[in-house]
Amino acid sequence: DYIQREPLSEFGGAFQRLRALLTLSNNRVAPRTVLVTSCTAGEGKTTIAVCLSIASISSGQRVLLVDCDFARPQVHRMLDVDNDKGLTDILRGTATLGEAITQPAGTSLSILTVGRSREGAIDLLNSARMEQLLSELKEIFDIIILDSAPVQVSNALILGGLAEKTIFVTRREWTTHRKACYAVKQLQLYGADIAGVVFNRAGTTNSYAA
Repeated sequence: DYIQREPLSEFGGAFQRLRALLTLSNNRVAPRTVLVTSCTAGEGKTTIAVCLSIASISSGQRVLLVDCDFARPQVHRMLDVDNDKGLTDILRGTATLGEAITQPAGTSLSILTVGRSREGAIDLLNSARMEQLLSELKEIFDIIILDSAPVQVSNALILGGLAEKTIFVTRREWTTHRKACYAVKQLQLYGADIAGVVFNRAGTTNSYAA
């Protein structure tokens, strides 16, 4: 169980600062929907999304982590939950929120996985149903964290226009400055509000920095 193995004792302060940054960037009001994305695969965006979710429930918030990475979904593997029904099933109308949302054992964190049927999923994200779903979820949860595919996949750009704030994840000695600048410009072009950039694996003493 990821939550049991990674209690955030080492990096908890960094993620609390990241949460504070989100609030400050939103006129001191905590955003309800936050997109976590990156330039390419392998930069650690899912780990950041999971840890930010855990840091948020530790402050007493009702948190939903949604896996929107249709190409390489990792949330269900990282948190050891079923992926039988998920986001795509809800968008298609073949499952209810009650059937699709799950919780890892021993935690109050809620998870909405991708689901098994991902064919045509990007078109579903680009529909009015996704916007309606986010409105429904905000009636239930205090914060909704969207773990999307990297910007090189179009669903990140779609979600950037739907989320209130976006966190952009980069990785030391992995993300090039040119690619990062291009990805951020693309996100902004689609209406994303960049709250901050996470520089992943910045060093041995402080692996996460916002």
